[in-house]
Amino acid sequence: MRIKNNAVTFRLTNEQDNIIKGKAKRAKMSLTEYLITVGLEREISAVEGLKPLLYELNLMIGSLERLTFLAENGKLREVNLTEARELLEKNYNAVHELIRKTSK
Repeated sequence: MRIKNNAVTFRLTNEQDNIIKGKAKRAKMSLTEYLITVGLEREISAVEGLKPLLYELNLMIGSLERLTFLAENGKLREVNLTEARELLEKNYNAVHELIRKTSK
């Protein structure tokens, strides 16, 4: 039998605490068993360069939402989205390249 003599303490929000405890309960595991299982059996990949791409995509989404609002309220009749399409395609390709590099 292994002796467990190490302890880990960390801070989390009430919402995070409730979610993790709920997942442990649904898995019919103690909180300790659940966290050890998730921590030891799951591999987490850090994707360098993804954050700026997601930021740019969020900016585009905001712009598209504003354009949609203006069009729905009769403020716009025609919009040229060629540049937006090119930017989305560029970001889409960059994300796929990051995924390809990460999954090697």
